[in-house]
This record gives sequence, C-alpha cells and structure tokens, in this order.
Amino acid sequence: MNNTESWKKYVPETVSLYHVDYRENLDKREDLQEQCIRNNNMERLYETVMECYAEQEAESLLKILGEIKEKMAEAGQTHYIFILSSYS
Repeated sequence: MNNTESWKKYVPETVSLYHVDYRENLDKREDLQEQCIRNNNMERLYETVMECYAEQEAESLLKILGEIKEKMAEAGQTHYIFILSSYS
C-alpha cells in the first residue's frame, strides 16, 4: 500500500462550487472601472472580484476538512487527524 491510499478515499475528487450574491457586482463601481480603463490595467478589477470569492472559498475549505476528519475518525484513521487539525 502506498502512503496515500489510506487517506485518499476520504477526500472528494473535485470540489469547486462558488456562489456570489447577485448584488455583489460592479454596477456601483464606475470609479474602479474607469481607473482600470485609464491605466490600461485590469489588476485592481481582478483583485476586487477575487475578494468576493476568497471568504467563501476559505469557509468551504474548512467545512470540507471538517467532513474529512469526521469520516476518518469514524473509520479509525486517527493518525491523520492531527495533520488536518492544523488546517482548520
């Protein structure tokens, strides 16, 4: 058995579902849009959009780690739980 077989079955294969409230948009941010156009640089716009996702991504990660720890504890795989505890 390789080193990852015992914990891989507890980790979801893919997880990337995000929801941004429809009210979180750039309608009221004409200043930001104008600044990006004038500077010919979209970096600030990208940062603003990513801020909408960052908090939700962190919450989702902690929830997933909690579910993994719970499943591993139920299966008696407690030797990996201390590693996951440092992330949550």
